[in-house]
Formats: sequence, structure tokens, C-alpha cells
Amino acid sequence: MTQAVSTVERPRAGSSVLWLVGGISAAVVLLYLDSFASLAGMWSDSEYQHGAIVWPISAFLLWRLRPFLESVELEVWPKGVPLLLWLVGVWLAAKQFDVRLLEHVAVVLMVPAAVAVYLGPALLKRAAFPLFFLLASVPIGEELVPYLMVFTADLSSALLRLFGVPVFRDGQFLSLPGGEFEIADVCSGLRYLAAGTVLAVLYAYVTFAGARKRIAFVGFVMVVLVVANSVRAFLVMAIASATKLRWMAGQDHVYFGWILFAATIALVLMVGARFADRPAQTPSVSTGVAASASRWPLVIGLGVAMLALTAQRVSSDFSNVWLLLGPLGVAALWFVAVRLGETRASDARSERVFSGHRGARAAAAMIAGAVVLALGPVVAAWAW
Repeated sequence: MTQAVSTVERPRAGSSVLWLVGGISAAVVLLYLDSFASLAGMWSDSEYQHGAIVWPISAFLLWRLRPFLESVELEVWPKGVPLLLWLVGVWLAAKQFDVRLLEHVAVVLMVPAAVAVYLGPALLKRAAFPLFFLLASVPIGEELVPYLMVFTADLSSALLRLFGVPVFRDGQFLSLPGGEFEIADVCSGLRYLAAGTVLAVLYAYVTFAGARKRIAFVGFVMVVLVVANSVRAFLVMAIASATKLRWMAGQDHVYFGWILFAATIALVLMVGARFADRPAQTPSVSTGVAASASRWPLVIGLGVAMLALTAQRVSSDFSNVWLLLGPLGVAALWFVAVRLGETRASDARSERVFSGHRGARAAAAMIAGAVVLALGPVVAAWAW
């Protein structure tokens, strides 16, 4: 009878860990809603639309990992508070000098940092990929556009000459017998590269066991996507020139680009599948969890919420809202701390976190973490 009760309660332990991670993440988003709203607003850009699904994917990956999170011994990590303070300082500096990329990276990294402070580095290590995968939602790569444009013009013009198509090139402008073409910034392939790299990282995580194989696959996909974009430009110009701009001179060349992108992704995934590791070698894959239908309400709900957030730009005028968000965020983190104490108190395998000197140190670290997180919006509101 005792074993039966224990078997029933174990999934609840895993679910409670997910609630803790979700509560901490929600508190960070609540406190820094201004930055997260501006981040979500950037997803409307065609190059970064994939950012809208990163957070639901991360939640789904955490859900799949819950059997592995059950066995982690939770603990408060006081050494993580200085790291959290450093991220808040970086965020404040980025806000002061209006460096959006640094602001978004810092605020997203506050999520895994806060999880480490409140739940311990062991939990962060187990859930590292889903939590750090959130960085994929940060728009990045615009500085690569000029180099990608030059590479696309170089390779596409070389291919045109290779196949006997006369071409005169003046910088990014190419003159062919059937028309004039320009390799503009929208033709740089950043859209290919950004979305494809995120997909490659996710595929490598669930398919390969070793870091070297994962890095090699992501690098391979990035190279293929850059080359594929040049091939796309070559085919568009060759067909448009041969048909006197009747084909590939309008919206049809956009559709052709996405068809080529889909075919390229399918090809690289087929190549990756040939070198895939066995499921037993990749702890990121849990067949028992993957077979569970109960995950879909969570995934669909988060996906709809994220898409609704990106459908209409959220106002970023939160100049004095810290008066409300500060206390709510601290209260949310305190609730997480109480839940952490309840979870650990119900776990017979671990020590009580709220006892003696260790308990006082843990409580002080939790309060310090909440104060540090609330400090950023308060200072920003006072200073600006």
C-alpha cells in the first residue's frame, strides 16, 4: 500500500517543479514587462517571426523533461544573487544607452539566473537547454546583412556565368539580358539563416547526444542555408531574365523562396537523421512523456497566448507601473519560496531548507534575489 501511494505522488513532484520554474519565469516577465513587450513587438519583423514560438517550445521541452526534474534536489543558491545583480546592471546600462539587443539578452538571461537562485544549479543544469533556448527569441544578426548580401551577389553571379548567362555586375546591381536586378537587404538570406538556425539547434538537441555532433550539425545547416539563398537568387534572376520578367519578377519569387527553404530544411534534416543517436543516448528525449496527450493543452495554450501577444503590439509605456509590478513581483517570488519550502518539506529524501543556520541563509538569499530583481524597474523609473 505504501509503494502504491508513493507511485501516485511522484508525478506530482515533477509537476510542482514545473510550477516553480513557471512561477519564477512569470515573476521575471512581470517585473520587466516593458522589455519583454518590446521584444515581442520585434517579432512582427519578417526576419524574426520565429521568435513567437520559441517560448511555447521551451515550455514543451520542460514538460518533456519533467521525469528527469523530479529527482533533482532543490536548493537555494546564494552565490547566484551576484550574477542576478550583474544582469540587472547590464539591463540598466542597456536601457540608458538604448542598446536593444543587450537589453533583451540581459532580461531573457534573468529567467535561468532566477531559476538557479531559487531552485539551485543542479536544477538549472538539468533544464539548461529549454531555459537558454529562450535566447533564440531575441532578434539578432542584422549586422550580418551586408556580408550576406555580398556573398549572395558573389555566388549568384558566379553561377550565372557558370551556366552561360551573360551578367554585368556593379556592386549589388546585376544586369542580365532580360532585366536589371539588385541584391537588396531583403535578399540577404537573414530570414533563412535566423529561422533555419533556430530549427537546427532544436533538432540537434533532440537528435544528438554529444556537443561536438550538435555544433557540427548546426554549423552545417548554417552553411547550407547561406548557399541555398545564393542558389535561390541565381535561379530567380536566370528564370526572370529568360522569360523577359514574366516569371520570378513578382510575388511568385517569394513563394519560390519559401518552397526552396522548405526543401533545403527537409534535406538537411534527412542528412542529420542518418547520424542520429539512439533514444537511450539522448536524455532530452522521453518517449513516455512524448506519448502523453496531457501536454497538448499546455503547449496550445502557451502558443495561442504568444501569438496573441505578437498579433498586436503591446504598449511599452510603463513609466510608473513599477509601483504595482514591484510588489506583485516580490509577492510572486515569495510565493515561489513558500512553495519551494513545501516541496522540500514533503520530500523525505532531502533535508528541510528552512531549518537552523542553513534555513536563515536560504531565506536571506531568496529575499535578496527578489530585491535585486525588483531593483531594476525601480531604478529605471527613478532615473528616467
